[in-house]
Amino acid sequence: MVSKNLTYAQHCLMAFCKLMENQSRKTEFRITYIKTQAKNNATKMGIKLGPNCDTYFRKAILGMVDNGILVTGRSRGSYAFSPLAKRQLAEGRRVLSNVQMSPDHKDRALSDHVLRGIKRAGDDIEATPSKRQRRNSVSVEVARHPKRNAMRSIPSKKSMQALGHPEVTRDQSMEMRAWSRSPSPLTDLDDDDEVENEAPGFDLPQTFNMLPRTREQMPVENPRIPAATPVGLNRTSSLFSTKSQQATPPASNYGDDEGFRMDYSVDASALNEQQIPVARAYLATPGSSPIRGSTPIRPTRFNAYPFQTNSQCNMDSLSAQLAVAEEENRSLRAEESGYVSTISVMNGQMRTLQERCVQAEAQLAQLDKQKSTLEASLDLSVRQRSELEEQCNEGATAIASLQQSSETKDQTITTLGRELQDIKEALNSRTHDLHGAQQMFTEAQEQLITLQSQVEARENESALKLAAIQITLQAVNEALHRKTGEIDQLQSRLKQALETVGLHETALEQAKTAHAVEVEQDHTRITSLEASLSSAEDVAAELRADIGTALTGCHTLQTEVKEMTSEKTRLMVELETERGDCADVKAQLEEALGHLHEKEVELQEMEELRTIDARTIKTLRDTFVGVQAAQMQHWAEIPAEVTQASPAPRRSRFSL
Repeated sequence: MVSKNLTYAQHCLMAFCKLMENQSRKTEFRITYIKTQAKNNATKMGIKLGPNCDTYFRKAILGMVDNGILVTGRSRGSYAFSPLAKRQLAEGRRVLSNVQMSPDHKDRALSDHVLRGIKRAGDDIEATPSKRQRRNSVSVEVARHPKRNAMRSIPSKKSMQALGHPEVTRDQSMEMRAWSRSPSPLTDLDDDDEVENEAPGFDLPQTFNMLPRTREQMPVENPRIPAATPVGLNRTSSLFSTKSQQATPPASNYGDDEGFRMDYSVDASALNEQQIPVARAYLATPGSSPIRGSTPIRPTRFNAYPFQTNSQCNMDSLSAQLAVAEEENRSLRAEESGYVSTISVMNGQMRTLQERCVQAEAQLAQLDKQKSTLEASLDLSVRQRSELEEQCNEGATAIASLQQSSETKDQTITTLGRELQDIKEALNSRTHDLHGAQQMFTEAQEQLITLQSQVEARENESALKLAAIQITLQAVNEALHRKTGEIDQLQSRLKQALETVGLHETALEQAKTAHAVEVEQDHTRITSLEASLSSAEDVAAELRADIGTALTGCHTLQTEVKEMTSEKTRLMVELETERGDCADVKAQLEEALGHLHEKEVELQEMEELRTIDARTIKTLRDTFVGVQAAQMQHWAEIPAEVTQASPAPRRSRFSL
């Protein structure tokens, strides 16, 4: 008994091995065949699969494709073993060929061998790197407290709840904290080793260039210089220019946003279905301001137009992506409705084909029943024919023996006279005629039996005719028996006459005087025999008339038999046609079922794609809301940071 603790990958591999054993010439199989064989194997082994086993089977097959065990075939939806898996399978079969074990245990051992062999090969080929590479996300370097600013950009638990996100779990918080620490080669996984079934990551459109790694000074607005400038003042309007040795900062253009560039790149590996972290946007801390004079200047003003423009671009791009996703969703729904209508039409066609198949099967069963009835009637007629042939053979044997005895007696009687010889010749001729009549009657009986075996094929149409023929046959048999009795009487009389002739011979030897009297007696007896012969001739004439009537009936029956034969041929042709139509209908039904199954699989795949699209749309919406909230929060923090970074206002020179 195979252990019931099997993974879905092992189920799929065992099903693949079983399919390759059953169909040795095929190396590629569709995913539906693999699922069906896996279910059959599980039922045979007494393993109960869950209601979502199809989804798990599909994920297991895709996982084996990613691991290099299976490869996609030439046709869509078909899979085959990879060359490495084929080598492992051949090696396992070679080892197990000398081991006596059940087929289920053998398939389990082969699947385990293939899985272990692929894993060992992968461990030998793909070695673990010594150091993990950095992620693709780029953060802006700031001057003061970079770690604190990085942690500030991560949304807290309360902010996530305020934005409508679910409660952040421990794993999600650990993943968000991973941004602020350096990577570790012992604890962090490679990008290739991460789970492959995560939601696909994306990057927001990059509208700002990355900040250079060298810190730049905070751009300020050009100061307002009074119209009348005293002699000795420099361009900074400082009265103590000789005391300050710092260089005058370069003039900046109005609206320059070089110091306020933000990075909206999002790490793709951090996006999943449970959490959508807000994009990190770091603001460069301005450099230290130079020592100013007491000349008052206007507060530094910043132009928010670039931020609004870039955020509007981001919002437009997200709206465009959302519109494209909704359009794809609508097209998928329209295609799904088309598939549903196609499936309903194919279901109607399938029901029509099933009804036609049932009708054809009913007609086929009726024709088979008629065929069995015809075969039974044919067997009955053959048995009757054999019985009649035996009776005719017995009669012919008796007649032959009688002829031989009569010829023997004719040779011994030499003393009777010419009249007695004439009587014997006449009797022989009558006997010969009777034999011919009997032969004709036998032939007629044979033809009648042959026709009767074919006539009984239709009991409803030829019952009356068959009854009449049977009555006629019975009458003929009775007449034959009657004539046979008369022949026996004649033969007995002939024997008596022969005995009388013997007595006459002895009497002629003893007394010639009594010869005349005996001759007269013989004449009287001959007269009676002639009368008997005449009556026999009349009976023979009646028999000939009856035989003619029987022959006429036989011709009629032959005509009916020909018609019935043609009808039978037509019915056989119709039967073959119906069988061909039934086979075509069955083939069409199987093809329709195959197309229906494929459409159901495609519909299921489209439903999964629609679910993924809906999840992606929801993710985009949540990301859009989070990014918008983060931007608003950063815009609210900009004036405070600028106020902190700006120099203290100088007193006017006139206040001195």
